[in-house]
Amino acid sequence: MIPRLPLPFALCVVAALLLRPTSHAQQPNRLLYAGVPGVGNAADHGGVGVLVFDMDRGYKFVKRIPTWSSTDGKAEGVRGIAASAATGRLFVSTSRRLAAFDLATDKLVWEQTFGGKCCDRMAISPDGRTLYAPAAGAPEWYVVNAADGALVATVDKEGSPHNTIYSDDGRFAYLENQGRVPPYITVVDAKTHTVARQIGPFDDVVRPFTINGKQTLVFANVNNLLGFEVADLTTGKLLHRVAVEGLKTENSPVHGTPSHASA
Repeated sequence: MIPRLPLPFALCVVAALLLRPTSHAQQPNRLLYAGVPGVGNAADHGGVGVLVFDMDRGYKFVKRIPTWSSTDGKAEGVRGIAASAATGRLFVSTSRRLAAFDLATDKLVWEQTFGGKCCDRMAISPDGRTLYAPAAGAPEWYVVNAADGALVATVDKEGSPHNTIYSDDGRFAYLENQGRVPPYITVVDAKTHTVARQIGPFDDVVRPFTINGKQTLVFANVNNLLGFEVADLTTGKLLHRVAVEGLKTENSPVHGTPSHASA
């Protein structure tokens, strides 16, 4: 059965893009990899696994990459997904494990559980060699060798680790946490795996965020704001608060905040 994409599916899916050549004589395919189930472990929309769609052919369904079957009546909800065109690897995280798949064979290469404290929305370095993965139930990020899953280092950050961005030049990793802690985004030197600086504080808990290509600005959703805030990545100072006017501010029943997206 070819999976369909109703609205609830869009709310539970976590996706990554990858350019994958089909042969030396052909142009790379633009494929969309979507890990399911996502929020709420809703396996009734898309089932379980990684769904692959062809972006250049109207997002036609290509195949399903098997992941993990349910062992206790509940499917493992996908928390994060990342892909590396450089190494041909796909990385998937759930609340139980972090795993790597070979996209040439769709086979599992390695998986890690980190003592049961795993893993939220991770990010892969541009060269495909290093992962930054937020721990679950521990105030830290794992720095992981993407080739074999070995733990390289940890980066402490108070709160509940959640979202991660790796800069395009590979120099920095940007870390966001939740919980009752000062709402900062932490900038980490990706070479030494040490904290370089803090950005903020923001007006409330930071949710999804993104940075510009020059790494001078960060745009972040925060709790209780329909809109976003802007901070200077050079000085660390909050610059602007952009609110959508004229609409009633209501929290999403899934994410508990009015705005929950970044690009």
